[in-house]
Amino acid sequence: MDSFLSTFKPTLQFMKWFGLAALLGCNSEKKINTEGRVASGPFEICWEVESSRSGAWFNNGGDFNAKVKTSWFSVKYKGKLVQVPGFDPNAGSVMEAPSKPKPVEYFWQALFLKDSPRPAVIVGIHSMYLITEENDQAKIRPLHEQDGDFATYQWLDSDNGQPGAMNNIYLGDDSGASRFLSGGRYLMVNSRVVLDVQTLEVYPFDLITYEVLQKLHNYHAGNSFVAQFSPEKSQMVLIGNRDNPEKPIRTCRD
Repeated sequence: MDSFLSTFKPTLQFMKWFGLAALLGCNSEKKINTEGRVASGPFEICWEVESSRSGAWFNNGGDFNAKVKTSWFSVKYKGKLVQVPGFDPNAGSVMEAPSKPKPVEYFWQALFLKDSPRPAVIVGIHSMYLITEENDQAKIRPLHEQDGDFATYQWLDSDNGQPGAMNNIYLGDDSGASRFLSGGRYLMVNSRVVLDVQTLEVYPFDLITYEVLQKLHNYHAGNSFVAQFSPEKSQMVLIGNRDNPEKPIRTCRD
């Protein structure tokens, strides 16, 4: 038995390391597939498309060599890489956040606002930021900061004055799409702010505070798309949900 174990243990050790390498290997052979860049005024959006093993074979027996592509975007101002301050959900508490998060240089999405009064870029992963020029330097303005939900954006007036489709920002390859965003004047971001693209004014709103939920009879529309936009461009109609007070398993929709 001792002889068998002495022979079998190295085999087990090899299998252990092989399994670990296989599990991590889907991201261990990353390679830059393509690169690109496009400029508007003093700004330049650059991107790299990485190709790596998808890992699908590990879960469902797919092709071991299957590849997945991922695009990463960065912004340069007059040739210098723009760094966005890292979002800190514990800001203000030294005990909970003793060190500042690292600046962010690469994003899942970066788009020029085609109809803005001066060169402007929106970038984001989960949080979304507006980058413009002010006093001969890049100015970074948070539109909405978060660290969990996927970022979203939706034109409120792109379809004959009514809302267009909501767009989600995912980790994937978006390098083939246009870097110039156009179609309307009012852009809702993360269902928390509306950006007037023609003036670059930002109008925040919050539908999930306790006071607002009470006024809405506990209908929750915090992550909803906008279904209608008023002719005066001052009111939005969203889809809300709440628990049915009589039958909690069911939900009400309005």
